[in-house]
Amino acid sequence: MNKRYLNKEGYFPLIIPRIRVKDGYFNIPMSRKFRAEHGAVKIPFPERLADKNLKEVRIIPRYDAQFFEVEFITESEPQPAVKSDNVVAIDLGLDNLATCVSNTGSSFILDGRKLKSINQWYNKENYRLEWLCCMKIYSCHTCSVYVLRNARKLL
Repeated sequence: MNKRYLNKEGYFPLIIPRIRVKDGYFNIPMSRKFRAEHGAVKIPFPERLADKNLKEVRIIPRYDAQFFEVEFITESEPQPAVKSDNVVAIDLGLDNLATCVSNTGSSFILDGRKLKSINQWYNKENYRLEWLCCMKIYSCHTCSVYVLRNARKLL
């Protein structure tokens, strides 16, 4: 199936290119009939964006349109190119996650053995749970193992 199609129960994001702010709120554009039935929908406009040049407003439905996320997209002035003579070389590895050396003479190593052991435990536990699921001994709880692995602290 083409990934550009929206699910039957899906919702499109609403993108509004230009808005008018009145008394700290902006109105969502809608038909007169809908406005007469349900009333006007006003969203508070953040004060910190009052002096910025607004490009567009995106209203994105979340959790089957029970909640909406409002994004304010502003036009930003281009950042000047930063010219620096300092560089860092990064070598990725297995036992050492990264070995970094800069041209100023400083260097450091990020230990990757703890991360490697957590990942090995996760793969082993995931395989064991999948095997138990296939043998109909135990119901699948691979999601909880995934959450446990991501919650572990890397010390």
